[in-house]
Amino acid sequence: MTPLHVNKIIGGLPRTLEPNQFYAVRVGEGYDLFLTDETGQTAHKLNTSANAVIKKYFINYRDNVVVNGNNKVKRAYIEQNLLTKEVKFHFDFSLQHLRNNNIAELSSFVPPPRSLFETQLYDGATLWIEPNHRDMIIGGAVADRRYIINGRYYYN
Repeated sequence: MTPLHVNKIIGGLPRTLEPNQFYAVRVGEGYDLFLTDETGQTAHKLNTSANAVIKKYFINYRDNVVVNGNNKVKRAYIEQNLLTKEVKFHFDFSLQHLRNNNIAELSSFVPPPRSLFETQLYDGATLWIEPNHRDMIIGGAVADRRYIINGRYYYN
């Protein structure tokens, strides 16, 4: 069996590949992994699992938001896909009072949207996140009405 050699590269795969090489190429916050064949003519990208590219976060609602059972953490989560640069979120809540329309804030680990994210809810209320901001704002919502929101946006 031929020994395997490991190479860490910053800019991309070299123009001339060597046989039986493992290349870790720096891309964004991580690495793309490649393995060359015995001839050195082809570098095959290694498959990655979804767990390696998707991060999941739970968020806390602001004080004016209540959820069933008063468990404010488990009814809101965000999934960040590091490959597609997509953020998906799920919220399930009702507003206790309407003095503040800022319902939650994105975690510092989650990139904010690159453009305005806005969605209209079933009763005409609107949820939005301004570009490059972390505050989730709701307008036109009714107190003590349950809202379930699934959305997605992309970041840089």
